[in-house]
Amino acid sequence: MTQLISEPLHRERNCDVTDELAAALPTPGRMRLGELLVHSGSITQTQLADALARQARSGQLLGRVLIDQTALKPEDLAQAVQRLFSGFMTSREILQRMGMPNHHIQIALERQKQFHEPLSEVMRDWGLLSQEQVAKVIAIEHGLDFLPWSEIDDVPIESLLDSEIRLEEFRGFVPIALVRAHPRVRISIVISDIRSIAEATSQFRDYECHFHVASSATCQVLYRRHFARTAAALTDLMERHFLALRLREDLTQSGLYQDMFMALLRHACYTGASDLCLYRSHRIGMIKLKTDGIWALLRSVPTDLLDQMIGVMRNSLLSGVADEKLLCGFTECSLDLNTSRNEHAVRIRDRYADIVERYVFRVEIGNAVQGKTVTIRINDRQSTAVELNQLGFDTRTLHLLLAYMRSRSGVLLICGPTGSGKTTTLYALLQSVDPVCESIQTVESPVEYTHGLWQQFPLSPGLNKDEGDQWALALKGLLRNAPDKILFGEVRDENTARELFRAANTGHLVLSTLHTNGAAEAIRRLEDLAVPGEKAASILLGVLAQRLVRKLCVRCKVPDERQSTYQLLAPLGQRSMPRERDPIAFRAADNGCGSCGHTGYRGRRMIYELLHCGKKLRDQLETAAPLSALRKAMEGNSMRDNALALVAEGLTSIDELCAHIDLEA
Repeated sequence: MTQLISEPLHRERNCDVTDELAAALPTPGRMRLGELLVHSGSITQTQLADALARQARSGQLLGRVLIDQTALKPEDLAQAVQRLFSGFMTSREILQRMGMPNHHIQIALERQKQFHEPLSEVMRDWGLLSQEQVAKVIAIEHGLDFLPWSEIDDVPIESLLDSEIRLEEFRGFVPIALVRAHPRVRISIVISDIRSIAEATSQFRDYECHFHVASSATCQVLYRRHFARTAAALTDLMERHFLALRLREDLTQSGLYQDMFMALLRHACYTGASDLCLYRSHRIGMIKLKTDGIWALLRSVPTDLLDQMIGVMRNSLLSGVADEKLLCGFTECSLDLNTSRNEHAVRIRDRYADIVERYVFRVEIGNAVQGKTVTIRINDRQSTAVELNQLGFDTRTLHLLLAYMRSRSGVLLICGPTGSGKTTTLYALLQSVDPVCESIQTVESPVEYTHGLWQQFPLSPGLNKDEGDQWALALKGLLRNAPDKILFGEVRDENTARELFRAANTGHLVLSTLHTNGAAEAIRRLEDLAVPGEKAASILLGVLAQRLVRKLCVRCKVPDERQSTYQLLAPLGQRSMPRERDPIAFRAADNGCGSCGHTGYRGRRMIYELLHCGKKLRDQLETAAPLSALRKAMEGNSMRDNALALVAEGLTSIDELCAHIDLEA
């Protein structure tokens, strides 16, 4: 992240930011910005001469001078920037250097020619490039620095905290650093689209702007983390409620409770929460958020206010949930405001388009002794699969997983509890398969990520059918659709297990999930589902078990000097230790810091173990070997071993691991 506050790319101050970027590239003879604008007819030679004279007097950037003179439109400046760099390296050349197959580039070029879309956007829409890769292409193409997702926590945002810089809404760019240098203050700005340069330059006209490219997801997280005032907005609405109560105003028709509920939902989405829960004790209402796998109390509110918010959701946004549906305790429904024709939903859709269009909400309403409860699972429609090499697998495990994905048939199972990242791993594995040359098809409930060249089918259970039967029927239907690689959401019962192994036995590679605590336990679970060891031995490729553990906050973690910690780390050996130094363990600071919400942790990392079904293990499966023998097959690469390696690298703590696995086993 040092590049974010490094010296400018070009030290002469009598040029536009685009001239600075051009000067940083080794391309002698390049046309300068003013010459290009004249050549393209955007401005006249006289306008350029006048602008250059004004620039010499004011020290402003050339593009800013031209826009202030109304001689140039911002969109024309953005187009000129794109043209200015088009001669450095074409998108096709960049994609080839990134290792993109020529047949992928060719079909994308054909679509680009027909529909006049940017090549990198075509590749992203079809899932041939991730958001991160698209951002890399843009950065290389335009000679800008690239900010990867992995460095998002290292952004020096503290330099902005004492400034007056505010962003009322996300508009495609986010300031991330200020450097006070003579004669002007330099500001670093992250963009995901090169067309955002013009608007950002206009908004920050009093600063010397330096641009960096990041994925759209990275830009939005930076905005939501540092500039969105969702908590303050929720507080303001609650204060309006309390004021109205004191004044004895009738709020039932004001829409305040709808706004309050949606402000709460927006805050949950913006903070990256996976779940939102509203419930009550006998005397108080409680609102909790689940972030990074941990529940935390967000607010305590009066029970009448909680009841109003739950009532608004049930009766206005869900079009009512009858009490008789709650007689058995729970009922599940979907809060999809994007398609609802409910008049209240239409109003909400207009006011909260940023979350309505992006997120899907699954709602579980309960009838507890203390009163109604609501738990909302938040799914992001715009989530994209990460790359397999970003998940933290060691070289051997990564090699085996990629070998499995090259197989024409077999079963690969991913195991772990709910919320352990199984779907993320499944999608990362499928991302390694060529979607042009092979047919990738999925059955899921729900579809969490979308991929342009895959065929993805959401499970729609029938009213009179068991959900397990629906899964089995969906898989049978999928097999008639000529797939090569199949993602099957979950092995639920004997019926689905039988159909899944039958599909693998007829020439399909099938990926699915199973709820067990470890990889070895999955073998016993398959036996419970009427898949005997000898059948599993002939079809099963491997079983990957995983968990997600919280990462220590890099800004406030403190050394862990407990003797018990180093006794656990000692048997690992140099294989797992950081190079050229002894292992140094850390723990979470007692009170954390503002960067991590005073928890001591920020973000999560996978721990895992892979049970590889090689010849030795197949022999053990056929002879019904005990669990201890199966676990021994993973010795040295068990989940415990991989977890302790993260402690030795300073990424997580012993305390965090103890919440997920048995370190004494």
